[in-house]
Amino acid sequence: MTLKWNFNQGTFTPGARARVTFHLENPGPNPLWISEINILFDFSTYTMSGINDIAPVGRSVQIASTTFDLPATEAGTNVYAIQYHLYEWVNNAWVDLGVQNPSERYYLNIFPAPFYRVFVSRGLHAEDRQVGDHIAQWIRDWGFETRTVGIEVQVPEDQVTAAILDEIQRSDAFIAIATPRHLDALSGMWRTLEFLHGETGIAFGLDKPMLIMQEDKIEVGGLPGYLMSFGLTPNFGFNRWDLNSLRNKVQAAMPTVRDAIATHRWQANKAILGKIALWGGLLLAGGGIGAGIYADQQKLRQQSTSPSDDPGNGERYSG
Repeated sequence: MTLKWNFNQGTFTPGARARVTFHLENPGPNPLWISEINILFDFSTYTMSGINDIAPVGRSVQIASTTFDLPATEAGTNVYAIQYHLYEWVNNAWVDLGVQNPSERYYLNIFPAPFYRVFVSRGLHAEDRQVGDHIAQWIRDWGFETRTVGIEVQVPEDQVTAAILDEIQRSDAFIAIATPRHLDALSGMWRTLEFLHGETGIAFGLDKPMLIMQEDKIEVGGLPGYLMSFGLTPNFGFNRWDLNSLRNKVQAAMPTVRDAIATHRWQANKAILGKIALWGGLLLAGGGIGAGIYADQQKLRQQSTSPSDDPGNGERYSG
């Protein structure tokens, strides 16, 4: 036997409603019946129970179709498995063949739209990239192109600062990953990389939507610390050794970043449209004023060249 299924789309967006349809092919020698099907994702299990359609010998039949809502906080290529309860008709009775758990794994793509560009401020050392590379991939799963000078963007040493400014300006948002750089002898706390402070300042000055991730054992300080302590930007702490918890935090934060970008763009477009309307109004008003002046000039010309009120005088005068 072969159990086949297809989704109504190749790629979904977070929170979308998916439809899946199952067909059972039965090459023989006895009729088959699947009473229940489970779709097993890491984030949830979707169950179809009470299935009544039977696959006769030598037939392929549709046995189930259902819809379910994907979570709004999941994105990327998601792995899933199929589990089903199988019966076979033997000697005029249904024989329970038990729950089948095939070892194969399958993939469902969940990617947001539209695609955005984000500047990621993070360390370049091996110990930084140990966790930073995971985070960057999870960010990309949420429909972002990640840009970090020294990783995706390679420039000569004397062009680094210019490249950082250019990349932040061209990005839709800014994400900082604060990992430890050096131990402060006075406080005994770990401090993060210096470039993170400067890049945060540039993004803040450019009014970019921001998110700051802080490794648990460090004290960020400076502008990033100020923004975090007063709740002026979304932020969360993390433990690099608990990747499952960290991934869940990144997944939960990404919709907020995307919403902030959409709001920021809407506000920017609204401001542009306001300016266009203002200038359009001025132009229309200017056109009206000009038309009024032109009409008054014409009246003056007509008055200066019209016949005299004296009915006996038909002459015209020029000054």
